[in-house]
Amino acid sequence: MAIVRKSAAEIFAKGPAFSAEARVLLDAMSDADVDAAALSDPDAQPLSAEQLDRMVFKRAVRLARQATGLSQSAFSRQYRLNLSSLKNWEQGRFPPDDMALAYLEVIRQAPDVVRGILDAARPRKPPKAAE
Repeated sequence: MAIVRKSAAEIFAKGPAFSAEARVLLDAMSDADVDAAALSDPDAQPLSAEQLDRMVFKRAVRLARQATGLSQSAFSRQYRLNLSSLKNWEQGRFPPDDMALAYLEVIRQAPDVVRGILDAARPRKPPKAAE
């Protein structure tokens, strides 16, 4: 079976595909009934606050890196980040601190500006001493 990829816009434009019978049953359910039905599904349990937070910071880190088009390794070198920390952030192992999140947001919005500032700030090698 072939995999068909659709954008979120394509999926939401069509709307949910419920039969007329299913729509009548859903419309008859109260909010409490809907919540109870959702909680009874072991495959669709609500996320904890910690899990939601992890999803948010993972996305923020990945968006910053994807804005540059760089690999994790190249991104960490270019923007002077620890590679293992970057990997851990993207995989949701632990969150970046507030300063790192702010830095990543600046990179996401203006990667060329940050790169230019860092390139200008790189220490230059001293000239070789005359022998």
